[in-house]
Amino acid sequence: MTPADTTAFRRWIKNIRETGLVEIVCPHGVGHPSKRLTPRKTWQGWMLVHGCDGCCASNDFWEAERWLRKPGLTRQRKSCTLKAKGKG
Repeated sequence: MTPADTTAFRRWIKNIRETGLVEIVCPHGVGHPSKRLTPRKTWQGWMLVHGCDGCCASNDFWEAERWLRKPGLTRQRKSCTLKAKGKG
């Protein structure tokens, strides 16, 4: 495994939806829900439903989820809906 392979998960982005759901967006642009990153009070079973390309079953997903849990990490974006509300 090359150094580039071991840090591939760092291309993943944390996306926070207006429902409170936290997704991890894979390099293919698909948002995979993260039960670990979503606040417990917010989590509901239906949040697991998503258009999946199989990346959330990969080791990269779990590494990205662990990496994105670090405090003070700024590699995230709010959902487009929230940005639109803030501008209007």
